[in-house]
Amino acid sequence: MIFFFFSLFIYNAEIEAFKRSSVYTNDLSVSLGNRGKWLFSEIEGGILFDYTSGGGDFGLSDVFLRAGANRFVGMFDVSLFGIYHHQGRVREGTVRNFSIRHPGFGFGMGLGAKIFWFSVDTDFGFISHSSNPVTEHFLFDSEVKFNPDTVTFGIDYIVDRFTMVGQEPITSVYLKPKVIFSGWKNFALSFGVAFLVSGRTNITSTNLRLEEAGVNLGDYGIPGWKICCGITSTDFRRKSRILFPLRIFLVDEEGNPASGLLSLADSGSFQITDGEIKFDLSEGIYPLSVYAENSLPSDTVIVLKEGTDILLELREKKEFYIIEGVVNDTKTNKPLDAEILIENSSSTAVQSDPETGYYRIYLIPGDYIIKVTSMGYYPYTSLLEVENEKLTELDFKLLPIRGKPR
Repeated sequence: MIFFFFSLFIYNAEIEAFKRSSVYTNDLSVSLGNRGKWLFSEIEGGILFDYTSGGGDFGLSDVFLRAGANRFVGMFDVSLFGIYHHQGRVREGTVRNFSIRHPGFGFGMGLGAKIFWFSVDTDFGFISHSSNPVTEHFLFDSEVKFNPDTVTFGIDYIVDRFTMVGQEPITSVYLKPKVIFSGWKNFALSFGVAFLVSGRTNITSTNLRLEEAGVNLGDYGIPGWKICCGITSTDFRRKSRILFPLRIFLVDEEGNPASGLLSLADSGSFQITDGEIKFDLSEGIYPLSVYAENSLPSDTVIVLKEGTDILLELREKKEFYIIEGVVNDTKTNKPLDAEILIENSSSTAVQSDPETGYYRIYLIPGDYIIKVTSMGYYPYTSLLEVENEKLTELDFKLLPIRGKPR
């Protein structure tokens, strides 16, 4: 039942763990969202747990509600949204979470792009809280992922900043390298360590006015490091990318289901079994290739704008033989610019070199009807039998149409 509930949303859950001043802390943050073609909404909150030798304590972290418009434009993910903040409920004790005991309203924007083998996502937010004096909260999160959609290496740059008129601001800047495993269909796992690269780890008395205004500064400041583990739906960061179903059917020359290896754009390689494979992909252009033993590669490009079914046929890899020669004027022996067409073979036609009359065709063994044409000359048609000879020389001489010199 729980998994069914989460499947209805785009979700992300992360646990941050650290130790400071003999206190072991686990912060669980959860976000649930829903994204359409133009609009999205998302709610984020969590539970904070502290453990000491004398016992433990817990509280609720601040809740953020975001809603706005998003759109995937070209190669960029763009979103504009409003933010509502609701204060967390922190019990008396050692829970150190920063929180503001007043509601807040603000705005934010996001920008993302996927370029070659890496993607970049950046979110910025500003919230003004109804404290006295007013407290302002700036949020900035930038994420870079390498080789997205498979095993991913990423780096987050996270900035939190509280300011108030006449007071020294509280700022924390974390750098979080991480690895994301996304080999499952509906979720991905992430592991990382966040390091404090800027900001004070202890809060001084100069910030007492912030506490008086309703900002919970915690009991022991900002941790210098945090171990992070998370689970997320695979499309959590895809924002406005609506996913369309793509089904690929693979058959052999007799129409029977076939197996092969599919290479799909930069998403990796996938094994096709029993002649069928399914994907959920965002709108875009996808080059793909299929490889199978004893078969020629099958290549195509898909322009995906809606649910699509595509049929690919594997052709048996056969040994080709060379047919080559020259096409000349039968009287002057002048080289001709001619078309050599194999009439009973699909799309087999070549053009001779107008300077030398030379041509070359690759054919598998069999019987063919070959037709040679050139402007101002009578066409020439002949039967051609290709046998087990690696090279067959075949010259043609065309007769000019009387009164229509070449």
